[in-house]
Amino acid sequence: MLGMDVFAHEAPAALIFITPHILAQYPILESIQIPKITNDNYSEVISALHKQYGNEFPLNPVLYVDTIKLRSDSFAEVQNKLNNKLE
Repeated sequence: MLGMDVFAHEAPAALIFITPHILAQYPILESIQIPKITNDNYSEVISALHKQYGNEFPLNPVLYVDTIKLRSDSFAEVQNKLNNKLE
């Protein structure tokens, strides 16, 4: 989707970058309520979600990725962005 490989340490920054693009394509994703999943109910929960929403959402690639910005975000900056989104 980004047109580049993403290394494990880049995943948080990539997630922050790509989330608005995914939600623009599929706004319904913001309203999906996931019930508590346990060892006993995971199969039923996943089956119900698949039945209601399907198995996958095809995604359009992002046409431009500022790879320098994406790769230069420090871990602290990414952590701050994630913390701000959780508040």
